[in-house]
Amino acid sequence: MTPHAHNTDAPLHHHRCPIECTVFNTDYSYAAQKIGHNAQGLCFESTSAFHKGTMLKIRLENYSTRDLDAEAWDGLRTLSVGEVTWCRPTQEDDALGTIYNVGVKYYDPAW
Repeated sequence: MTPHAHNTDAPLHHHRCPIECTVFNTDYSYAAQKIGHNAQGLCFESTSAFHKGTMLKIRLENYSTRDLDAEAWDGLRTLSVGEVTWCRPTQEDDALGTIYNVGVKYYDPAW
């Protein structure tokens, strides 16, 4: 699989929905919230921190596409594999602890 060139300057299509992140080839799975996406990758919020370079399988959970315009479909993947490119703490939540924003670049399919 070849990673897309992750262009952090590319605008995100803001679309929030629940996702499930699984560290590739493990049983470690995390619930998270997708914030936005583009053709190169996505950004999500999580109560778990991820190391740069971690390979993730990401699956959208019960996503709603009613609010997406035609442009926002560009880069939307319901199941993808990608690599964590950055992870930053964004806020403290009394109930959840630290919330992290995580950036992921997509890998191209191997076909």
